[in-house]
Formats: sequence, C-alpha cells, structure tokens
Amino acid sequence: MKLSGRSDSTPRFLARLGLLVAAFSAPAAADGATAATSDGPVLVRDWGYQLQGGPGEEGLQPAGLAAAPHDLIVMDFSAYGDEGSKFTAQQIADVKHSVGGDGSRRAAVAYVSIGEASEFRSYWDAGWTASGAADSPLTAAAPNWLGPTNPDWPESRKVRYWDPAWQTAIFNEGGTGWLDQVVSQGFDGAYLDIVDAYYFWGNEAQPADARPGDPLNGQAAARRMAEFVVAMTAHARQTNPQFFVIPQNGEFILSDLANGPSPQPADGQLRADYLDAMFAIGIEDIYYRGDADVNNPLNVDADKVQVLKDDFLAAGKAVLVVDYLSTPGSVASFESLARSDQFVPYAAPTRDLDRLGPPAPSLAADFNQDGVIDAQDLAVWAASYAATAGLDADANHDGRIDAADYTAWRDAAAALNPALTSTPEPSGTAILVVLLALWPRQKLRRIALTLCQKSTCRRRPTAGWDSSRAARNGRRRLPYEGAVVVSGGSDS
Repeated sequence: MKLSGRSDSTPRFLARLGLLVAAFSAPAAADGATAATSDGPVLVRDWGYQLQGGPGEEGLQPAGLAAAPHDLIVMDFSAYGDEGSKFTAQQIADVKHSVGGDGSRRAAVAYVSIGEASEFRSYWDAGWTASGAADSPLTAAAPNWLGPTNPDWPESRKVRYWDPAWQTAIFNEGGTGWLDQVVSQGFDGAYLDIVDAYYFWGNEAQPADARPGDPLNGQAAARRMAEFVVAMTAHARQTNPQFFVIPQNGEFILSDLANGPSPQPADGQLRADYLDAMFAIGIEDIYYRGDADVNNPLNVDADKVQVLKDDFLAAGKAVLVVDYLSTPGSVASFESLARSDQFVPYAAPTRDLDRLGPPAPSLAADFNQDGVIDAQDLAVWAASYAATAGLDADANHDGRIDAADYTAWRDAAAALNPALTSTPEPSGTAILVVLLALWPRQKLRRIALTLCQKSTCRRRPTAGWDSSRAARNGRRRLPYEGAVVVSGGSDS
C-alpha cells in the first residue's frame, strides 16, 4: 500500500499524531471489575439495586430481576423481607443466569442489614417495644443489643453489632441466621447495609443510649465492625469459598481503624482481612446530595471520593456508587462523573428502591469486553469493519460496523480519560497511520476512505481544477488539499 499527499502543516500534523498515539498507548480508565463466583469470574460493568416490589406488584419479583440486563443485582432475599416469603434456590439461580434475559451470568447479591434491626424482619419480637413497632419505647424484654430508633427510618433501631446475640441472628453454626439463608439460596455475596453504624457508636451515641461495654471511641467501634464483617464472611466461605461481601457506606472505616487513640498490633492484619472479604464497597449519595429523597443538587463529596480511591480502588476493590436520581440530565451527569472517577454507577429512580433503573451506559465501546476501553477495542473495530454479522464492535447497534462506531469508541475513550479532552480532532491521515500498526493492511483501504470522508481531509478543491477533464473521465475527481490518497495496488 502506498500513501501520498500532504497535510496543511507537517509539524502540526506530527504533533496531532503524537497526541493520538499517546492516547491509544496510555492506560485507559477501567469500566468495570471482575467478581469471583462459584461459576467463575463475572465482569461487573454496571449494577442495579431493588429491595421491594413497585406499585401494583405483589412483593419483590425475582423474574423481573432475572430478565434485567445489569451485570450485578442487589436484591432482598425474600419477596416481603421475611423468612416466609424467601425465594427458592431455583429463583436465585434464574437471576444469576439471566433467565428471561440474555442468558449471561451475572452476580446476584443479597441485601443484609448488619447495623440495624427492623420491625418487618422475622427476627423481630413485638414484645421488645410497648406497641410492637420499632419507634415505640423499649420494654424490659428488649435484648441488650437493641439500641435507639433511627429517626430517618423509624421502623428500624440501631443495634450493638458486636453483641454475640445479635451476631447469632446474622450467622451461626446451626445455619439459621439471615446470612446462612442467603448462602443456602445460592447468592454470590451479601450487600451489608449500615456498616457506618460503627461511626454512630464511636462518635454520635448520646449518654442516655450508652451502656457498659460500648466502644469508647471511633477506632474501637471501627475495629469491632471490621471484625464482625470478617467473621461473617469466613463463616459463609465454609459453604461457598467464593462468597464475597459488599459493605454499604462506612467508607472511612479503614482510615478510622488505622488512626485513633487505641491502636492494637493486629489492626494491620484486620485491615487486610476486611479487604479480602470484599469484592467492592457500595456508597450512597456521593455526587448529588441534599435533604430530598431524589433529585438533589450536584454537590460532590470530594473527601469521600478521595478516600474511596485511596483505600479501596488502590487496593483493587470496585466502588459501586448509587445516587437517587430520575431526571435524565442529572442521571447522565452522575454516570459520567462516576465513570471518570473509575467508579461503577447506578442511578436509582426512587429511594424506596421499589423499581429498577436502567444500567449505566458507556460499555458500547468496550468491543473486546475486557472492562477497559483502549486501543485493543479499536483493533476489534478495524477487524470487523463493514461487517453485518459478528457485531461486537457495533457501538450504536445499527447492524453494521462503520465509522459511527469508531466515533463512539473515540468519545468513550475521551470520557473515561478526561486528559484526552484537549486532544485535537485527529485527521484521517493520523487515524490511518495508527491503524497500520493495529491491523493487516488489506482491510485498511475502505476504512481509511470512510474516515477521510468524516475527517479534516475533506476540503475545498484547489485552484486550477479542470472540470472539463473530470467530465471527460466520467467522474468528479477532486485533488483535495491535504487528502489521503490510497492506491489500489499491491499490499506488498
């Protein structure tokens, strides 16, 4: 293949080409993380979160979750939150294998609240409070582990999570705990809510709520929570060695464990064990924050973003973020912000978590499905250019691999690498030169011509163009200034 022609400025062209090659060569932002499961690894590029049925539904519907397209689903273990309506192992298997959907393996994760007790759960005893409801005064029959009411969720009370009796309600050798049931149903992991209860007991509990044996400070409370999480995970892994947990919130727990007035020699190992138990951490309300249930204003919590990067991403753990949003503009902004921080976003349309929102986009340009958008995806696109079957590189789902799919790849790469947003629009020449290094040359002629039509190489004809000669030749052949001319000769 022979290339001829010139650019408007050779130094400018070389500078653009250098930037483009650097963009292709630089590490791209990861678009997901791999969760180990009993069936093998599952690439988690997006996720969804639903705990109860929506309007007109009879409880949470596992068939709807099984048909959903998300890579990871967080759900309750039962239709109504109690043992009597818990799902069968077959129903959970259907969710894991996308029965009714595309049939792909995804991760199914059960919600388990370990820092609060709720009146609608099976372990609740109505005799614990005067009226039976959680927000009623405690009676003498209330267990020592039951703490004050959560003012934001009055059907729940804080618990002394370090108390052996409470921990027995979560897991035990008899296999009757909440976590034990989740494991027996076949869930891949547990989504642990109210992990940040450690901060309440270490820093916010009022003197009237205190009892002998309560943690004296935030470091001690963090240590007790980490020990609890590590112990329950080790228990679950006796049955399923690949079982993992996703603590929700409590993002400062590792920092609080490492910094405080009462360090212990085993704290370093406990930190490592806590991370080993996790596939990811889940975080609520990190970008759009406020007092409303949904659609709060943009108000990024920069401290949380930084600690999530420092303590979890740097340790190889995924960060699943959920903001409660339903307006399209805010949803798109949230997803873009989260992806740029290398987090995995989910926009929940309601705080009641009674319906499932769509998975966050951005994966269309991951043509080789390795969780990263980089030059290897461009090679997949080049290999299948103009194809109408085998459409891994069909980013816009129009049934054909063409230049529009390249544009989708370029835009996705720039979105995941904000530093690339200042890169000039590459010329057709620059793209073609890079493609030469990526794919055999026999496919490049038609690719280059298509890209040239969309790029800066299409310019006004030069002066002196002979229209009569073009007419005699039966076609309009424009000697475009700066155009790429690809000969039809040998590939040698």
